[in-house]
Amino acid sequence: MVTFLHDVSDAPTSAVRIISNCADRIASTLVVFFTMVFVWFYTRNLCLSYITYRIWTEVRYQAAYASYNPIIHLSALLLGFLVCL
Repeated sequence: MVTFLHDVSDAPTSAVRIISNCADRIASTLVVFFTMVFVWFYTRNLCLSYITYRIWTEVRYQAAYASYNPIIHLSALLLGFLVCL
């Protein structure tokens, strides 16, 4: 899931790099740059925070695998650190 969120925000980043190397493309570079900033903010700050919250509150293993529940909490903790970055 985290990889998917990062891939979504990396596509406009690549577009900014490509367009900025073209001559006389200031306006299009700015449009794609602000699109990149918006997509990055949405995926990194809103979607990742929501996913981390849902992991903390809703995700549990079934009774047969309940001994693995600390792994879920560790994953949520590490994602929480990533959200804070």
